[in-house]
Amino acid sequence: MLPTPDVVLIVDPDPLSSSTLSKVLKMHGYAVITTGNFALAQHHLEEKRFDLMLIPVDDQFSPTENSFLQTARALQPTLKVLGICTDDVPKETLSAVDDVIRLGRPAHTLHRGISGDSDRAEVFH
Repeated sequence: MLPTPDVVLIVDPDPLSSSTLSKVLKMHGYAVITTGNFALAQHHLEEKRFDLMLIPVDDQFSPTENSFLQTARALQPTLKVLGICTDDVPKETLSAVDDVIRLGRPAHTLHRGISGDSDRAEVFH
Protein backbone atom coordinates (compact mmCIF):
# COMPACT_ATOMS: atom_id res chain seq x y z
CA MET A 1 0.00 0.00 0.00
CA LEU A 2 1.32 3.45 -0.94
CA PRO A 3 1.63 6.05 1.80
CA THR A 4 -1.07 8.72 1.90
CA PRO A 5 0.27 12.11 0.77
CA ASP A 6 0.28 15.03 3.17
CA VAL A 7 -2.83 17.15 2.71
CA VAL A 8 -2.46 20.92 2.39
CA LEU A 9 -5.20 23.54 2.67
CA ILE A 10 -4.45 26.82 0.89
CA VAL A 11 -6.59 29.74 2.05
CA ASP A 12 -5.89 32.65 -0.27
CA PRO A 13 -8.31 35.10 -1.92
CA ASP A 14 -5.86 35.59 -4.80
CA PRO A 15 -6.67 32.89 -7.38
CA LEU A 16 -3.33 33.24 -9.19
CA SER A 17 -1.35 32.83 -5.99
CA SER A 18 -3.37 29.85 -4.75
CA SER A 19 -3.27 28.19 -8.18
CA THR A 20 0.51 28.59 -8.41
CA LEU A 21 1.09 27.23 -4.91
CA SER A 22 -1.28 24.36 -5.57
CA LYS A 23 0.52 23.34 -8.78
CA VAL A 24 3.93 23.41 -7.10
CA LEU A 25 2.76 21.38 -4.12
CA LYS A 26 0.98 18.81 -6.32
CA MET A 27 4.17 18.41 -8.38
CA HIS A 28 5.91 17.46 -5.13
CA GLY A 29 3.30 14.85 -4.22
CA TYR A 30 1.01 16.76 -1.87
CA ALA A 31 -2.77 16.54 -1.95
CA VAL A 32 -4.08 20.13 -2.09
CA ILE A 33 -7.40 21.85 -1.50
CA THR A 34 -7.71 25.58 -2.18
CA THR A 35 -10.26 28.13 -1.08
CA GLY A 36 -10.48 31.88 -1.14
CA ASN A 37 -12.53 32.45 2.01
CA PHE A 38 -12.54 31.58 5.68
CA ALA A 39 -16.08 30.16 5.80
CA LEU A 40 -15.32 27.51 3.19
CA ALA A 41 -11.92 26.86 4.76
CA GLN A 42 -13.60 26.23 8.12
CA HIS A 43 -15.99 23.80 6.42
CA HIS A 44 -13.02 21.91 4.94
CA LEU A 45 -11.34 21.80 8.36
CA GLU A 46 -14.51 20.35 9.88
CA GLU A 47 -14.74 17.65 7.19
CA LYS A 48 -11.14 16.59 6.52
CA ARG A 49 -7.81 16.33 8.37
CA PHE A 50 -5.02 18.55 7.03
CA ASP A 51 -1.29 18.40 7.72
CA LEU A 52 -0.57 21.99 6.73
CA MET A 53 -2.48 25.20 6.02
CA LEU A 54 -1.00 28.03 3.96
CA ILE A 55 -2.38 31.52 4.51
CA PRO A 56 -1.14 34.91 3.30
CA VAL A 57 -0.03 37.30 6.03
CA ASP A 58 0.72 41.01 5.88
CA ASP A 59 1.06 43.96 8.20
CA GLN A 60 -2.74 44.35 8.33
CA PHE A 61 -3.61 40.98 9.89
CA SER A 62 -7.26 41.45 10.77
CA PRO A 63 -9.23 40.26 13.80
CA THR A 64 -11.24 38.08 11.39
CA GLU A 65 -8.07 36.33 10.23
CA ASN A 66 -6.89 35.89 13.81
CA SER A 67 -10.30 34.51 14.84
CA PHE A 68 -10.24 32.08 11.91
CA LEU A 69 -6.80 30.78 12.91
CA GLN A 70 -7.98 30.24 16.48
CA THR A 71 -10.96 28.28 15.15
CA ALA A 72 -8.71 26.26 12.83
CA ARG A 73 -6.43 25.31 15.72
CA ALA A 74 -9.42 24.35 17.87
CA LEU A 75 -10.73 22.10 15.09
CA GLN A 76 -7.33 20.57 14.33
CA PRO A 77 -4.85 21.08 17.19
CA THR A 78 -1.95 19.44 15.33
CA LEU A 79 -2.42 21.56 12.19
CA LYS A 80 0.71 23.44 11.14
CA VAL A 81 0.03 26.94 9.80
CA LEU A 82 2.47 28.52 7.38
CA GLY A 83 2.17 32.24 6.66
CA ILE A 84 3.22 33.47 3.24
CA CYS A 85 4.32 37.04 2.64
CA THR A 86 6.32 39.15 0.21
CA ASP A 87 7.32 41.91 2.63
CA ASP A 88 8.59 42.20 6.16
CA VAL A 89 5.77 41.62 8.61
CA PRO A 90 5.77 42.66 12.28
CA LYS A 91 6.31 39.76 14.68
CA GLU A 92 3.01 40.58 16.39
CA THR A 93 1.21 39.86 13.12
CA LEU A 94 2.87 36.45 12.86
CA SER A 95 2.10 35.29 16.38
CA ALA A 96 -0.73 33.06 15.13
CA VAL A 97 1.34 31.12 12.58
CA ASP A 98 4.01 28.45 13.09
CA ASP A 99 6.40 29.70 10.46
CA VAL A 100 6.68 32.13 7.57
CA ILE A 101 7.93 32.02 4.00
CA ARG A 102 9.02 35.28 2.44
CA LEU A 103 8.72 34.83 -1.30
CA GLY A 104 11.40 36.41 -3.45
CA ARG A 105 14.06 36.61 -0.73
CA PRO A 106 15.76 34.18 1.64
CA ALA A 107 13.32 32.73 4.09
CA HIS A 108 13.95 33.22 7.78
CA THR A 109 11.97 31.46 10.44
CA LEU A 110 10.49 33.77 13.05
CA HIS A 111 8.97 30.95 15.06
CA ARG A 112 9.58 27.21 15.35
CA GLY A 113 10.12 25.30 12.13
CA ILE A 114 7.35 23.32 10.48
CA SER A 115 8.97 20.04 11.43
CA GLY A 116 9.69 21.39 14.90
CA ASP A 117 13.44 21.13 14.47
CA SER A 118 14.13 23.36 11.49
CA ASP A 119 15.37 26.91 11.64
CA ARG A 120 14.89 27.60 7.92
CA ALA A 121 11.86 27.45 5.68
CA GLU A 122 11.93 26.25 2.09
CA VAL A 123 11.16 28.87 -0.53
CA PHE A 124 9.29 27.83 -3.67
CA HIS A 125 10.37 29.69 -6.81
